[in-house]
Amino acid sequence: MDNPADGLGPPSPPVAAVAPAAAAAAAAGAAPLPSVNGPAGGGGVPAVTRGGAGGNGSDGGDGDAAAAAGGPSPSPPLPPQRRRPLSVASSLRRVRQQTLPSFTPTLSVRTMVFLYYGLGLFFVPIGVAVLVGSARIGRSATLRYDTDCTTNVSLTINETGTCVLPLVVEQSIRAPSYFYYRVTGMQQNARRYVKSRSHKQLRGEWPLSAEELSQCDPLTYVGDTLLNGGSGADEDATDEVGRPRREVLVPCGLTAASEFNDTLTLCADEQCASSIPLSTNGIAWEADSEVSFRPRIPVEPPWNTTINNRITSPRFQVWMRLSAFANFDKLYGIIRTDLPAGTYYVRVASRFPVAPFGGTKAVFVANTAWFGGRNVFLGVMYVVVGLLCLVGGTAFLTYHLARPRRRAYDDPALVQEALARLTAGVPRCGSPTVMLYDGVQPVE
Repeated sequence: MDNPADGLGPPSPPVAAVAPAAAAAAAAGAAPLPSVNGPAGGGGVPAVTRGGAGGNGSDGGDGDAAAAAGGPSPSPPLPPQRRRPLSVASSLRRVRQQTLPSFTPTLSVRTMVFLYYGLGLFFVPIGVAVLVGSARIGRSATLRYDTDCTTNVSLTINETGTCVLPLVVEQSIRAPSYFYYRVTGMQQNARRYVKSRSHKQLRGEWPLSAEELSQCDPLTYVGDTLLNGGSGADEDATDEVGRPRREVLVPCGLTAASEFNDTLTLCADEQCASSIPLSTNGIAWEADSEVSFRPRIPVEPPWNTTINNRITSPRFQVWMRLSAFANFDKLYGIIRTDLPAGTYYVRVASRFPVAPFGGTKAVFVANTAWFGGRNVFLGVMYVVVGLLCLVGGTAFLTYHLARPRRRAYDDPALVQEALARLTAGVPRCGSPTVMLYDGVQPVE
């Protein structure tokens, strides 16, 4: 028979199995089974060790102990959790815990004085330069012509009109100068007006779906007017494949339909025998001329050459760049020659109506400087802010010289005095009194 002590015999019965067997034997009146740990005198079943007889104590020990205690068996180990990279985790933790690097300067009176004087000496010269530059910018008088020139919306492009008005230039204007027209009282920032256009159509894309064309409401198809409300709700507007049955306006929408179409000519004499060229090269934004407004190639209905020329016209692109205010100036042309002081004339073919919305029309000539056009308000604001900074710096300096403030880390006696004043009100251990600061008598 095998010796259990050498580790080669049969394994010992587990404790959980021995206990029910002993209970059953006692109930049947049989002799009780020997104890697991054996009697006090030694005999019986050998004691159960953590690793079994002759084991190394590492296999099954925890499971046997849990079974002996009557508890559930241990759960299997969990799979390793996925962790973020240390750099990302640490960065997120720093954000959550608000431990990012920060800089909180402690400004002294000396620092504030230098800061205020520096800002003042920076803003005042800029304001003076802007005021001087604004005074040197050449500009003509503003010529309002809607009251003197009768508006005729039926004039064709080839008709020149007969309205000629004088434009006074008080001082010479160096080239390049800019010829502007001004419209007042027109709300180009209205939501319906801004949205009434098709960007794909302006880029030369065709055909377009009914959904895309609906962005041009209420002026989408030929025959649409503001009175009939457009035809965006017409169920028969498209065929089976979604293409429009009616002829589409190109370009469509309120913005394109209300384009400024007055013809303006700058002349050197009243008879306009000698006109001054107005160049349109460079008056539109490069993003508009290169991306937003492109011709349709190849030309096919409803496109034609006239429509392509209109969409790529710089003056049309300037008009389609909407203004945020009711009164606005838009560039009509660039004058490449100097304009000596004197009286010039503007020939107008007035087609753009402003009476229905109570607006006005005017023209003027001006050039620009390094800060833009004439802007007296900007120069005044720079000067005012600079002077306020100088006044603030002077006030800080005066107060600092009149009542200088001692700093604790520069005067050890001041530190000792402050510590004595703070510790004087701290009661001693077991004392029933409470001391107050600044020499106040104790209160019982």
